[in-house]
Amino acid sequence: MIGNDSSKSLPDLNNARNDARSMAAKLKELGCSVILRQDASHRDISRSLADFEGRLKDAEVGLVFYSGHGIQKDGANYHMASDARIEVEENLLLEGVEANQFLKTMERAGAPLNIVILDACRDNPLPKRSRSVARGLSTLVIPKGIKGTAILYSAAPGQVAQDGPRGGHGVFTGELLKVLDRPGLKLEEVFKQTATKVAATANGSQAGPMDQLVRER
Repeated sequence: MIGNDSSKSLPDLNNARNDARSMAAKLKELGCSVILRQDASHRDISRSLADFEGRLKDAEVGLVFYSGHGIQKDGANYHMASDARIEVEENLLLEGVEANQFLKTMERAGAPLNIVILDACRDNPLPKRSRSVARGLSTLVIPKGIKGTAILYSAAPGQVAQDGPRGGHGVFTGELLKVLDRPGLKLEEVFKQTATKVAATANGSQAGPMDQLVRER
């Protein structure tokens, strides 16, 4: 669980830390082992992924949740560590955390089911200084060797997600938490019900969310 509100060079967000804390608490209620990082540096994220990979080798399900800034460049999604200095788009390659790192970690660990949840397309914070940076996020390229995989995005490709008033949750995570309180739902039902609730709450101003499901290999 990663929630990054603060950054060295990008605008602060309102609720990413709250999103991660609440998701961590919910998963603990469900009996999951949780790694929680808030305003995590690049080094914090790298170390957490190594810890996660070690734990995942003996697990049936692995889940990564990220809430914070997400920027798309040339079809790849980059998420922001708290110490990232992103002034021009070229900085993303060194300072950003590419989303596919999450999937590659899961692929190496070999868990039967892998879930990635990205509440990370608030906006493009570099609108006047970018050529190939696009609005929102793109769909991830899923490694061929990974097993059953489900990815849930807070908004459809090219669209942005609402952060929500300070002290609460982003619209997407707030609705996801409500759905997770409902017992007995299958994974696909969680995704579909969350999408319905987000659309209703945002009154059509937030397109999505979108899910990406891959059968077991």
